[in-house]
Amino acid sequence: MRLRRVSQVEGPKLDDVQAAASAARTALGKRATLSTASGEEGAKLAVLLEAALHHHEEAGGPCPVCTRELPPDWVATTRLRLEEAKTRAADLRASTFEASRCERELRALIHPPPAVLAGLADVGLPDDAFVAWTAWATAPADPTALCSHCEASALEVVTALESLRQAVDAKLATMESAWRPVARELAAWLTGARQVEADRASRRAQGCREVDEGHRGLPA
Repeated sequence: MRLRRVSQVEGPKLDDVQAAASAARTALGKRATLSTASGEEGAKLAVLLEAALHHHEEAGGPCPVCTRELPPDWVATTRLRLEEAKTRAADLRASTFEASRCERELRALIHPPPAVLAGLADVGLPDDAFVAWTAWATAPADPTALCSHCEASALEVVTALESLRQAVDAKLATMESAWRPVARELAAWLTGARQVEADRASRRAQGCREVDEGHRGLPA
């Protein structure tokens, strides 16, 4: 029965949505912090410093750009800057990967509305759950907006589904009340019909016995 299926529809699990949205928001914030001018330049700076060190090791001498003599600690200082630049670049790559992973996990919680929720107004039920679920499934492309969308829309779906279950329960109760007297009459009729059939069977059996006894009384 469709009403039973409607009442059994489960919406998004709010704890899962909240956890996924929180993780995505945290990862996006970390990526934003690292995606500063210094963070994004880390990879480029690492390439330049590595090339400069390689040139110095191969050719030596003054700076090939400004032609000034390099200080004695230039190699050590440059290697330190190179490691720092590589670390910043690696942190940015890791944070970008984590932000993308968290976004995928959050989007994986979003599904289209179940078909059983469509057209409920045709059977006298509210369609708020279908509308809310459709809005929940229409997720924004922006990852930051996605977090807020999921948290708010998931709650609206769960709230609408609870109201729908109450409406279904009320409708089922009304239908049961209307059917109960008919069911009692039908049960009584079936009881009477079974008794009539049992009486007929008993009479047929009695008649057969009487016929058998009559046959036995006849001369051979």
